[in-house]
Amino acid sequence: MRLLSRYRAPLALWLALTAAGCALLARAELAQLREDFETDARIAHRVLSQRAVQHDAILATLALLQPPAGTAPAEQRLPALYAQILSVQRRDGGAAWPDPALAAAEERSRAAGRPALADADLRHGRYRLVLASRPASFAAQFDLQQVVPWNEWPMASR
Repeated sequence: MRLLSRYRAPLALWLALTAAGCALLARAELAQLREDFETDARIAHRVLSQRAVQHDAILATLALLQPPAGTAPAEQRLPALYAQILSVQRRDGGAAWPDPALAAAEERSRAAGRPALADADLRHGRYRLVLASRPASFAAQFDLQQVVPWNEWPMASR
């Protein structure tokens, strides 16, 4: 009994120091994990922002370089150049969109002066953007699996 009471204070000190050391190690590991996550999140945000800007630029280029009437529509060749573009639709002045969501997005695009999201089918990994322009407006459907440049993606893809 006397022996136990003799080692009680050093044992308590050892336990307190061990607990404090464990707490410091856990905090350091959590701080490192948080820093790694924030770095990966910034990289992912940068990559996706670059792609979004690219999509806006593609639609703006279509609006600027509209071919004269009677020539082959250049926008139909875009899916061959950009894997993320599934299809491109054109609405000439006076015509109507086949889908009301495209017409509503065109109005939002006209008001904002930039492309507008028509809809997003996240289950199938697709979304559509519309750019209001004159004499024609354009809508493009994108594949989210192709939008993400997986070779630059900072995290495991699946």
